[in-house]
Amino acid sequence: MSNMPTEQDIAWMTAHIDDSLVPDIIICCAVCATASVIVLALRIWSRIQVRLRPIFSDWLVVGSVVFYIAFCAVFALSTKYGAGRHVILMTDPADRRMLAILNICNPILYGVATALVKSSILALYAAIFPQRGFHYWVYLVSAVNLLNAVAIVLVSCLQCRPLEALWDLSVTGVCINFSYFSVFNSSFNFLLDVVILLTPLPLVRQLNSSRRKKILLTINFALGGSACVIAAIRVPYARKVGGTVNPSWDMIPGGLLCVVEVAVALLTASLPIYRPILGLLGIKTFTTDSSSQPKYSRNRYVRNTGDGYMDSQVSTRITGGGERSSPRGGISITDDITLTTHTYKDGEWVREADEDDDAVGLVPPNKKTPGYATTVSSVQSGRAR
Repeated sequence: MSNMPTEQDIAWMTAHIDDSLVPDIIICCAVCATASVIVLALRIWSRIQVRLRPIFSDWLVVGSVVFYIAFCAVFALSTKYGAGRHVILMTDPADRRMLAILNICNPILYGVATALVKSSILALYAAIFPQRGFHYWVYLVSAVNLLNAVAIVLVSCLQCRPLEALWDLSVTGVCINFSYFSVFNSSFNFLLDVVILLTPLPLVRQLNSSRRKKILLTINFALGGSACVIAAIRVPYARKVGGTVNPSWDMIPGGLLCVVEVAVALLTASLPIYRPILGLLGIKTFTTDSSSQPKYSRNRYVRNTGDGYMDSQVSTRITGGGERSSPRGGISITDDITLTTHTYKDGEWVREADEDDDAVGLVPPNKKTPGYATTVSSVQSGRAR
Protein backbone atom coordinates (compact mmCIF):
# COMPACT_ATOMS: atom_id res chain seq x y z
CA MET A 1 0.00 0.00 0.00
CA SER A 2 1.51 3.32 -1.10
CA ASN A 3 1.75 6.40 1.08
CA MET A 4 0.13 9.71 0.19
CA PRO A 5 2.57 12.04 -1.64
CA THR A 6 3.37 15.41 -0.10
CA GLU A 7 3.31 18.70 -1.99
CA GLN A 8 7.08 18.45 -2.47
CA ASP A 9 6.69 14.93 -3.89
CA ILE A 10 4.00 16.09 -6.30
CA ALA A 11 6.14 19.06 -7.36
CA TRP A 12 9.10 16.77 -8.09
CA MET A 13 6.96 14.32 -10.09
CA THR A 14 5.43 17.21 -12.04
CA ALA A 15 8.88 18.52 -12.91
CA HIS A 16 9.84 15.04 -14.21
CA ILE A 17 6.48 14.24 -15.77
CA ASP A 18 8.04 13.14 -19.07
CA ASP A 19 10.42 10.63 -17.50
CA SER A 20 9.68 7.03 -18.43
CA LEU A 21 11.17 3.65 -17.61
CA VAL A 22 8.76 1.83 -19.90
CA PRO A 23 11.35 1.18 -22.67
CA ASP A 24 13.78 -0.19 -20.08
CA ILE A 25 11.16 -2.61 -18.79
CA ILE A 26 10.13 -3.83 -22.24
CA ILE A 27 13.69 -4.30 -23.50
CA CYS A 28 14.92 -6.00 -20.33
CA CYS A 29 11.98 -8.41 -20.19
CA ALA A 30 12.15 -9.25 -23.90
CA VAL A 31 15.92 -9.84 -23.95
CA CYS A 32 16.03 -11.87 -20.74
CA ALA A 33 12.97 -13.98 -21.60
CA THR A 34 14.47 -14.79 -25.00
CA ALA A 35 17.79 -15.61 -23.37
CA SER A 36 16.08 -18.01 -20.96
CA VAL A 37 14.50 -19.90 -23.87
CA ILE A 38 17.90 -20.15 -25.58
CA VAL A 39 19.49 -21.39 -22.34
CA LEU A 40 16.82 -24.10 -22.03
CA ALA A 41 17.08 -25.07 -25.71
CA LEU A 42 20.86 -25.47 -25.45
CA ARG A 43 20.43 -27.58 -22.32
CA ILE A 44 17.98 -29.91 -24.08
CA TRP A 45 20.22 -30.05 -27.17
CA SER A 46 23.18 -31.00 -24.99
CA ARG A 47 21.18 -33.91 -23.58
CA ILE A 48 20.22 -35.03 -27.07
CA GLN A 49 23.86 -34.89 -28.20
CA VAL A 50 24.87 -37.45 -25.58
CA ARG A 51 21.68 -39.46 -26.14
CA LEU A 52 20.43 -39.17 -22.59
CA ARG A 53 16.95 -38.54 -21.32
CA PRO A 54 16.31 -35.41 -19.24
CA ILE A 55 16.87 -35.91 -15.53
CA PHE A 56 15.04 -34.31 -12.62
CA SER A 57 17.19 -31.17 -12.59
CA ASP A 58 16.32 -30.57 -16.27
CA TRP A 59 12.60 -30.67 -15.59
CA LEU A 60 13.03 -28.20 -12.75
CA VAL A 61 14.73 -25.81 -15.17
CA VAL A 62 11.84 -26.25 -17.61
CA GLY A 63 9.40 -25.30 -14.86
CA SER A 64 11.54 -22.34 -13.84
CA VAL A 65 11.64 -21.03 -17.42
CA VAL A 66 7.85 -21.30 -17.70
CA PHE A 67 7.28 -19.25 -14.54
CA TYR A 68 10.07 -16.86 -15.49
CA ILE A 69 8.55 -16.10 -18.89
CA ALA A 70 5.21 -15.51 -17.16
CA PHE A 71 6.97 -13.16 -14.73
CA CYS A 72 8.54 -11.20 -17.60
CA ALA A 73 5.21 -11.04 -19.45
CA VAL A 74 3.34 -9.74 -16.40
CA PHE A 75 6.07 -7.20 -15.63
CA ALA A 76 6.00 -5.93 -19.22
CA LEU A 77 2.19 -5.87 -19.22
CA SER A 78 2.17 -3.70 -16.10
CA THR A 79 3.57 -0.81 -18.16
CA LYS A 80 0.16 -0.58 -19.82
CA TYR A 81 -1.36 0.36 -16.46
CA GLY A 82 1.23 2.86 -15.24
CA ALA A 83 4.38 0.96 -14.27
CA GLY A 84 7.46 2.91 -15.25
CA ARG A 85 5.69 6.28 -15.01
CA HIS A 86 5.05 8.58 -12.06
CA VAL A 87 2.04 7.79 -9.93
CA ILE A 88 0.38 11.21 -10.47
CA LEU A 89 -0.34 10.10 -14.04
CA MET A 90 -2.48 7.20 -12.80
CA THR A 91 -5.86 8.91 -12.64
CA ASP A 92 -8.03 5.94 -13.66
CA PRO A 93 -9.09 3.76 -10.66
CA ALA A 94 -9.27 0.75 -12.96
CA ASP A 95 -5.59 1.18 -13.84
CA ARG A 96 -4.67 1.41 -10.16
CA ARG A 97 -6.57 -1.79 -9.46
CA MET A 98 -5.01 -3.68 -12.37
CA LEU A 99 -1.49 -2.52 -11.55
CA ALA A 100 -1.93 -3.59 -7.92
CA ILE A 101 -3.11 -7.05 -9.02
CA LEU A 102 -0.15 -7.43 -11.38
CA ASN A 103 2.17 -6.31 -8.59
CA ILE A 104 0.80 -9.17 -6.49
CA CYS A 105 1.45 -11.66 -9.29
CA ASN A 106 5.00 -10.47 -9.95
CA PRO A 107 6.63 -11.54 -6.65
CA ILE A 108 4.74 -14.84 -6.73
CA LEU A 109 6.00 -15.72 -10.22
CA TYR A 110 9.49 -14.51 -9.35
CA GLY A 111 9.54 -16.52 -6.11
CA VAL A 112 8.47 -19.75 -7.81
CA ALA A 113 10.94 -19.27 -10.70
CA THR A 114 13.88 -18.67 -8.36
CA ALA A 115 12.89 -21.57 -6.11
CA LEU A 116 12.78 -23.95 -9.07
CA VAL A 117 16.15 -22.90 -10.47
CA LYS A 118 17.74 -23.23 -7.01
CA SER A 119 16.16 -26.68 -6.68
CA SER A 120 17.60 -27.60 -10.08
CA ILE A 121 21.11 -26.73 -8.92
CA LEU A 122 20.65 -28.75 -5.73
CA ALA A 123 19.28 -31.72 -7.70
CA LEU A 124 22.33 -31.57 -9.96
CA TYR A 125 24.59 -31.61 -6.90
CA ALA A 126 22.79 -34.73 -5.66
CA ALA A 127 23.29 -36.41 -9.04
CA ILE A 128 27.02 -35.63 -9.08
CA PHE A 129 28.02 -36.46 -5.49
CA PRO A 130 26.78 -39.80 -4.05
CA GLN A 131 27.69 -39.20 -0.38
CA ARG A 132 24.70 -39.87 1.86
CA GLY A 133 25.55 -37.13 4.33
CA PHE A 134 25.82 -34.64 1.48
CA HIS A 135 22.40 -35.70 0.23
CA TYR A 136 20.90 -35.01 3.67
CA TRP A 137 22.35 -31.51 3.52
CA VAL A 138 20.93 -31.01 0.02
CA TYR A 139 17.50 -32.12 1.25
CA LEU A 140 17.68 -29.63 4.14
CA VAL A 141 18.63 -26.71 1.89
CA SER A 142 15.92 -27.75 -0.58
CA ALA A 143 13.32 -27.71 2.19
CA VAL A 144 14.39 -24.21 3.25
CA ASN A 145 14.20 -23.11 -0.38
CA LEU A 146 10.68 -24.52 -0.71
CA LEU A 147 9.49 -22.86 2.50
CA ASN A 148 10.89 -19.55 1.29
CA ALA A 149 8.84 -19.82 -1.91
CA VAL A 150 5.71 -20.65 0.10
CA ALA A 151 6.31 -17.60 2.31
CA ILE A 152 6.57 -15.33 -0.75
CA VAL A 153 3.27 -16.62 -2.13
CA LEU A 154 1.39 -16.31 1.17
CA VAL A 155 2.68 -12.85 2.10
CA SER A 156 2.02 -11.52 -1.41
CA CYS A 157 -1.57 -12.75 -1.35
CA LEU A 158 -2.30 -11.73 2.26
CA GLN A 159 -0.47 -8.41 2.53
CA CYS A 160 -3.76 -6.55 2.99
CA ARG A 161 -7.07 -7.41 4.61
CA PRO A 162 -9.19 -6.82 2.63
CA LEU A 163 -7.03 -6.96 -0.48
CA GLU A 164 -8.94 -4.05 -2.06
CA ALA A 165 -7.16 -1.69 0.31
CA LEU A 166 -4.09 -2.05 -1.90
CA TRP A 167 -5.60 0.00 -4.71
CA ASP A 168 -8.62 1.72 -3.18
CA LEU A 169 -7.62 4.33 -0.60
CA SER A 170 -11.25 4.72 0.48
CA VAL A 171 -11.31 1.15 1.81
CA THR A 172 -10.32 0.77 5.43
CA GLY A 173 -8.05 -2.21 5.90
CA VAL A 174 -5.01 -3.60 7.65
CA CYS A 175 -1.88 -3.89 5.52
CA ILE A 176 1.66 -4.91 6.30
CA ASN A 177 4.60 -2.81 5.17
CA PHE A 178 5.59 -4.98 2.23
CA SER A 179 8.93 -3.20 1.92
CA TYR A 180 10.06 -4.77 5.22
CA PHE A 181 9.26 -8.24 3.94
CA SER A 182 10.91 -7.45 0.61
CA VAL A 183 14.16 -6.41 2.30
CA PHE A 184 14.12 -9.49 4.54
CA ASN A 185 13.37 -11.84 1.66
CA SER A 186 16.02 -10.29 -0.60
CA SER A 187 18.63 -10.65 2.15
CA PHE A 188 17.52 -14.21 2.85
CA ASN A 189 17.70 -15.09 -0.86
CA PHE A 190 21.22 -13.72 -1.02
CA LEU A 191 22.32 -15.84 1.95
CA LEU A 192 20.63 -18.90 0.45
CA ASP A 193 22.46 -18.31 -2.83
CA VAL A 194 25.77 -18.15 -0.97
CA VAL A 195 25.01 -21.42 0.85
CA ILE A 196 24.13 -23.16 -2.43
CA LEU A 197 27.26 -21.75 -4.04
CA LEU A 198 29.56 -23.05 -1.29
CA THR A 199 27.82 -26.41 -0.83
CA PRO A 200 29.79 -28.52 -3.38
CA LEU A 201 33.23 -26.94 -2.98
CA PRO A 202 34.48 -29.19 -0.12
CA LEU A 203 33.54 -32.31 -2.10
CA VAL A 204 35.26 -31.05 -5.24
CA ARG A 205 38.53 -31.03 -3.30
CA GLN A 206 38.00 -34.70 -2.41
CA LEU A 207 37.45 -35.86 -5.99
CA ASN A 208 39.94 -38.42 -7.30
CA SER A 209 40.85 -36.13 -10.20
CA SER A 210 43.74 -34.01 -11.35
CA ARG A 211 44.31 -30.58 -9.87
CA ARG A 212 43.43 -28.94 -13.19
CA LYS A 213 40.10 -30.75 -13.34
CA LYS A 214 39.28 -29.76 -9.77
CA ILE A 215 40.06 -26.12 -10.53
CA LEU A 216 37.85 -26.14 -13.62
CA LEU A 217 34.99 -27.79 -11.73
CA THR A 218 35.35 -25.23 -8.95
CA ILE A 219 35.25 -22.38 -11.47
CA ASN A 220 32.19 -23.94 -13.09
CA PHE A 221 30.30 -24.03 -9.80
CA ALA A 222 31.65 -20.63 -8.70
CA LEU A 223 30.11 -18.97 -11.75
CA GLY A 224 26.89 -19.19 -9.79
CA GLY A 225 28.34 -16.36 -7.73
CA SER A 226 27.31 -13.95 -10.48
CA ALA A 227 23.68 -14.48 -9.47
CA CYS A 228 24.69 -13.88 -5.84
CA VAL A 229 26.22 -10.54 -6.82
CA ILE A 230 22.99 -9.42 -8.48
CA ALA A 231 20.99 -10.58 -5.46
CA ALA A 232 23.25 -8.51 -3.20
CA ILE A 233 22.87 -5.42 -5.39
CA ARG A 234 19.09 -5.84 -5.31
CA VAL A 235 18.81 -5.69 -1.51
CA PRO A 236 18.97 -1.85 -1.19
CA TYR A 237 16.26 -1.49 -3.85
CA ALA A 238 13.95 -3.92 -2.08
CA ARG A 239 12.80 -1.34 0.46
CA LYS A 240 11.16 0.64 -2.37
CA VAL A 241 8.85 -2.20 -3.38
CA GLY A 242 6.18 -1.03 -0.94
CA GLY A 243 5.54 1.88 1.37
CA THR A 244 6.64 4.55 -1.10
CA VAL A 245 4.76 7.60 -2.38
CA ASN A 246 5.63 6.78 -5.99
CA PRO A 247 5.46 2.98 -6.27
CA SER A 248 4.87 2.82 -10.02
CA TRP A 249 8.30 4.47 -10.46
CA ASP A 250 10.33 3.52 -7.40
CA MET A 251 9.76 -0.23 -7.67
CA ILE A 252 11.09 -0.53 -11.23
CA PRO A 253 14.90 -0.71 -10.60
CA GLY A 254 14.43 -3.57 -8.15
CA GLY A 255 12.09 -5.32 -10.57
CA LEU A 256 14.62 -5.05 -13.41
CA LEU A 257 17.30 -6.57 -11.17
CA CYS A 258 14.91 -9.45 -10.40
CA VAL A 259 14.53 -10.10 -14.13
CA VAL A 260 18.29 -10.15 -14.69
CA GLU A 261 18.93 -12.22 -11.56
CA VAL A 262 16.75 -15.13 -12.65
CA ALA A 263 18.15 -15.09 -16.19
CA VAL A 264 21.71 -15.31 -14.87
CA ALA A 265 20.70 -18.05 -12.43
CA LEU A 266 19.21 -20.11 -15.26
CA LEU A 267 22.44 -19.79 -17.24
CA THR A 268 24.72 -20.74 -14.35
CA ALA A 269 22.46 -23.71 -13.51
CA SER A 270 22.87 -25.01 -17.07
CA LEU A 271 26.59 -24.43 -17.58
CA PRO A 272 27.64 -27.87 -16.26
CA ILE A 273 25.39 -29.48 -18.88
CA TYR A 274 26.93 -27.57 -21.80
CA ARG A 275 29.97 -29.86 -22.09
CA PRO A 276 29.05 -31.10 -25.63
CA ILE A 277 28.69 -27.50 -26.81
CA LEU A 278 32.16 -26.61 -25.55
CA GLY A 279 33.51 -29.69 -27.28
CA LEU A 280 32.01 -28.66 -30.62
CA LEU A 281 33.52 -25.20 -30.19
CA GLY A 282 36.93 -26.78 -29.69
CA ILE A 283 37.20 -25.64 -26.07
CA LYS A 284 39.26 -28.12 -24.08
CA THR A 285 38.10 -28.49 -20.51
CA PHE A 286 38.62 -31.00 -17.75
CA THR A 287 41.77 -32.36 -19.40
CA THR A 288 44.69 -33.55 -17.32
CA ASP A 289 47.39 -32.49 -19.74
CA SER A 290 46.77 -30.11 -22.63
CA SER A 291 49.85 -31.37 -24.46
CA SER A 292 48.73 -34.99 -24.39
CA GLN A 293 46.39 -36.39 -26.99
CA PRO A 294 44.38 -39.58 -26.54
CA LYS A 295 45.25 -42.61 -28.61
CA TYR A 296 42.78 -45.24 -29.70
CA SER A 297 43.94 -48.59 -30.99
CA ARG A 298 42.44 -52.01 -31.49
CA ASN A 299 44.16 -55.20 -32.57
CA ARG A 300 42.52 -58.51 -33.32
CA TYR A 301 44.40 -61.73 -33.91
CA VAL A 302 42.87 -64.98 -35.15
CA ARG A 303 45.04 -68.10 -35.32
CA ASN A 304 44.15 -71.57 -36.57
CA THR A 305 45.63 -74.10 -34.17
CA GLY A 306 45.28 -76.94 -36.66
CA ASP A 307 43.27 -79.17 -34.36
CA GLY A 308 39.81 -77.79 -35.07
CA TYR A 309 40.10 -74.93 -32.59
CA MET A 310 40.35 -71.23 -33.26
CA ASP A 311 42.34 -69.02 -30.90
CA SER A 312 41.30 -65.35 -30.88
CA GLN A 313 42.62 -62.35 -29.00
CA VAL A 314 41.24 -58.82 -28.84
CA SER A 315 43.36 -56.05 -27.37
CA THR A 316 41.95 -52.60 -26.68
CA ARG A 317 44.07 -49.66 -25.56
CA ILE A 318 42.93 -46.11 -24.84
CA THR A 319 45.55 -43.70 -23.55
CA GLY A 320 45.52 -40.09 -22.51
CA GLY A 321 47.42 -37.51 -20.51
CA GLY A 322 49.33 -38.33 -17.38
CA GLU A 323 50.34 -41.89 -18.29
CA ARG A 324 53.36 -43.59 -16.76
CA SER A 325 54.66 -46.48 -18.82
CA SER A 326 54.71 -49.97 -17.41
CA PRO A 327 57.30 -52.58 -18.41
CA ARG A 328 54.75 -55.36 -18.25
CA GLY A 329 51.43 -55.97 -19.92
CA GLY A 330 48.14 -55.42 -18.18
CA ILE A 331 46.98 -52.21 -16.52
CA SER A 332 49.29 -49.21 -16.62
CA ILE A 333 49.37 -46.86 -13.63
CA THR A 334 48.33 -43.29 -14.33
CA ASP A 335 47.74 -40.15 -12.30
CA ASP A 336 44.13 -39.89 -13.45
CA ILE A 337 41.92 -42.90 -14.09
CA THR A 338 38.38 -42.65 -15.37
CA LEU A 339 36.43 -45.85 -15.94
CA THR A 340 34.43 -45.61 -19.14
CA THR A 341 32.62 -47.90 -21.56
CA HIS A 342 33.45 -47.87 -25.28
CA THR A 343 31.78 -49.65 -28.19
CA TYR A 344 33.51 -50.46 -31.47
CA LYS A 345 31.34 -49.00 -34.26
CA ASP A 346 32.13 -48.31 -37.90
CA GLY A 347 35.86 -48.78 -37.51
CA GLU A 348 36.33 -46.62 -34.42
CA TRP A 349 35.85 -46.72 -30.67
CA VAL A 350 32.87 -44.67 -29.46
CA ARG A 351 32.35 -43.84 -25.81
CA GLU A 352 28.99 -44.83 -24.35
CA ALA A 353 27.56 -41.99 -22.28
CA ASP A 354 26.24 -42.58 -18.78
CA GLU A 355 24.00 -40.38 -16.67
CA ASP A 356 26.57 -39.65 -13.96
CA ASP A 357 29.11 -38.35 -16.46
CA ASP A 358 26.52 -36.22 -18.17
CA ALA A 359 25.31 -34.78 -14.89
CA VAL A 360 28.74 -33.35 -14.19
CA GLY A 361 29.30 -32.40 -17.80
CA LEU A 362 32.08 -34.90 -18.53
CA VAL A 363 30.60 -36.56 -21.60
CA PRO A 364 32.60 -35.82 -24.76
CA PRO A 365 30.67 -35.04 -27.93
CA ASN A 366 32.98 -37.24 -30.03
CA LYS A 367 36.00 -39.47 -29.71
CA LYS A 368 38.39 -36.62 -30.54
CA THR A 369 37.76 -34.82 -27.25
CA PRO A 370 40.99 -35.27 -25.24
CA GLY A 371 41.74 -36.31 -21.72
CA TYR A 372 38.73 -38.37 -20.74
CA ALA A 373 40.28 -41.78 -20.33
CA THR A 374 43.76 -42.78 -19.41
CA THR A 375 45.04 -46.27 -20.05
CA VAL A 376 42.87 -49.34 -20.22
CA SER A 377 44.30 -52.58 -21.56
CA SER A 378 42.28 -55.75 -21.75
CA VAL A 379 42.89 -59.10 -23.32
CA GLN A 380 40.17 -61.61 -24.03
CA SER A 381 41.03 -65.07 -25.22
CA GLY A 382 38.81 -68.05 -25.85
CA ARG A 383 38.60 -71.26 -27.64
CA ALA A 384 35.58 -72.36 -29.69
CA ARG A 385 34.95 -75.47 -31.64
